[in-house]
Amino acid sequence: PHTSLSIYAAPTPELIDYVETNKVDIAYGMITDTHDYQRHVRRELGQLRMMAVAAATHPLHTIGNRLTSSDLALYTEIVLAYMDGLLKVETSISNRYIGLTFYEYLRDAVCNGIGWAKVPAPLITEQLRNETLKVLRYKKSMSWEIYGEVTGTDFCRGTVTDWIAEQIEQYL
Repeated sequence: PHTSLSIYAAPTPELIDYVETNKVDIAYGMITDTHDYQRHVRRELGQLRMMAVAAATHPLHTIGNRLTSSDLALYTEIVLAYMDGLLKVETSISNRYIGLTFYEYLRDAVCNGIGWAKVPAPLITEQLRNETLKVLRYKKSMSWEIYGEVTGTDFCRGTVTDWIAEQIEQYL
């Protein structure tokens, strides 16, 4: 009853920086190997399936064979963007990309036919069922990525943080 909680939403790379500079105590998000976690405690809570998708009407779905990276590079990719001094984007296959800050924005851009993207499966379940989005026929169209929490090395866990982690683990 005496606990205060403030939540700030941002892309995972930004949140990790905020943990490092003590702006936030704990960050939850996708844990990738592209970030340095030496000054953090990384706790894996589960995995999320990432799916490369495009709108059902996107030209990538009309290519007859299995798609290659070269095929994907011909079309606009919607990728995750974050601030790191300057605006940066996560790794992209295409030189033609649009960087957005949240996976929900990626999903919406793909639904609007702007391009293709890798999006967490829970965010596109409805769109896959009603076939407004389709998974690309690409050998790496589905992958599992780690979702977890990142804290500072001196962070002291408590009842609330344990409960939040448990809820996320159960969901995943």
